[in-house]
Amino acid sequence: MLYSKRLSDDVIEIYGGEQPSSNIYLIISKKVLIDLGSKLNSYEAIKELKKYDVNPEDIETIIFTHLHFDHTGNPLLFKNAVFYASKEEINGIKTKPDFTDPILKKMKINELADNIAGMEVITTPGHTAGSICLWKEDDGILFTGDTLFRNGAIGRTDLPTSKPKDMQKSLMKLIKYPRKEVAAGHNLEKTA
Repeated sequence: MLYSKRLSDDVIEIYGGEQPSSNIYLIISKKVLIDLGSKLNSYEAIKELKKYDVNPEDIETIIFTHLHFDHTGNPLLFKNAVFYASKEEINGIKTKPDFTDPILKKMKINELADNIAGMEVITTPGHTAGSICLWKEDDGILFTGDTLFRNGAIGRTDLPTSKPKDMQKSLMKLIKYPRKEVAAGHNLEKTA
């Protein structure tokens, strides 16, 4: 079962539920979603959006932190959205489609620039070759996908498109951001 909570006045986290499904983040002022969870949870996620008076047709931008199926949901539900991912992720759909929904091959996904919707795009290869994080400075929120989790754990680097040698460098990039909140792809339990 999905539920949501406010991370700031402008950011809502929709808990993705049990894996495999990622969290979804709504930036209210920009009508942006960061990741879409899994296809199995798509309709529940829409119910959560409606709690904040946001309908699927209101969403203008969807940013994928990477293109694994547990982050790409059902993009066809968002008829007016423009989709974004890193160049490496877009290219990976064609060359190494592991863990990716085949529907993405048929969609137009635009390449991310250095900034989008008032957020800095940070390239963080490791979990995948094209993983990205997003920095929303005005709220102090670092959206980390599957690069870094709230409990300090890092994303897997043993998958076909992973770049294990790049993960440490990517994590070092994130240190400079004075974050109040890590908005991760999944809520992992704290480990002892």
